[in-house]
Amino acid sequence: MANGTQTDISQDGSVIKTTYNLTTADHTGAAMPAVEFETTTIQAIGTFGGATLQAEGSMDGTNFFALNDNFGDSASFTSAGISSIAERAQYIRPRLSSVGSGADIDVVLMSNKTINTRIN
Repeated sequence: MANGTQTDISQDGSVIKTTYNLTTADHTGAAMPAVEFETTTIQAIGTFGGATLQAEGSMDGTNFFALNDNFGDSASFTSAGISSIAERAQYIRPRLSSVGSGADIDVVLMSNKTINTRIN
């Protein structure tokens, strides 16, 4: 399982960037707790080698299902791209649902908390 590296790019916990490197041999990213985030965007770049990258979500951390973008299409990639994720899940992970041959894909999940602002 490919571990993700988290970075608090906002420096206040409101925006977390999680990066993974998925390969043909190491094709499932570790689940990221996502319940506190309002939105998540996924980006994928690299060598796909026939692989398909799928964003997956789970409410229990064990049973994962394919997630969709905001248009109702699968949040999946067969080449470099970026997509929003429509569903809110307790856990999110990237996974190569088809591993291909020689895949080496850098995946970034950008998760944002809702920031409440008050106007007087």
